[in-house]
Amino acid sequence: MPLGRGRTLPVTSSTNSACTFSAIGKNSLLSGSITTCAMPVRSRRRLFSQGVIVSILNPKLALFFVAFLPQFVDRAHGNVRLQLLVFGLLFEAIALITDSSYALLAGTMGRALRNRKRYARTERYVAGGIYIALGAAAAATGSNRK
Repeated sequence: MPLGRGRTLPVTSSTNSACTFSAIGKNSLLSGSITTCAMPVRSRRRLFSQGVIVSILNPKLALFFVAFLPQFVDRAHGNVRLQLLVFGLLFEAIALITDSSYALLAGTMGRALRNRKRYARTERYVAGGIYIALGAAAAATGSNRK
C-alpha cells in the first residue's frame, strides 16, 4: 500500500483477510434485498453416486478403520477378516442412518424457512455480524512475521 515518497505499508494476508471479511459483512448488512441462492437441480442418482465417491475417497474413513476397528477384533471369536467386515458394515449402517436423518431434518427445515422474510433478514444480520467479527479478529491478531 503506497504511502508516498517511496514508503510502503506492508500488506499481510491477515490485513487482506480483515478487509475482505469486513467488506463482506458490510455488504451483507447494508444490502436491502434478500437474496436466495438458486441451486441447480440434480438427479438423486447423481447426488448419491457423488456421495459414495466422496465417502470412498475420504482418507479419514480409512484411518478410522485401520486405527480404531482392530482393537475390537478377538482372534478367539473366529475369522479376523469376517469380524472386520461385520464391524465395517455396522459402522456404515449407523453412518447411513445418522446422515440420512441429518439430511431429512435439513431438507425439512430448509423448506420451512425458505419463504420466511423475517428469517432471511435475521440470517443476513447474523451472517454480516459474524463476517465483521471475523474481520476484527483477523485485524487484531495480525501477522507475527517480520
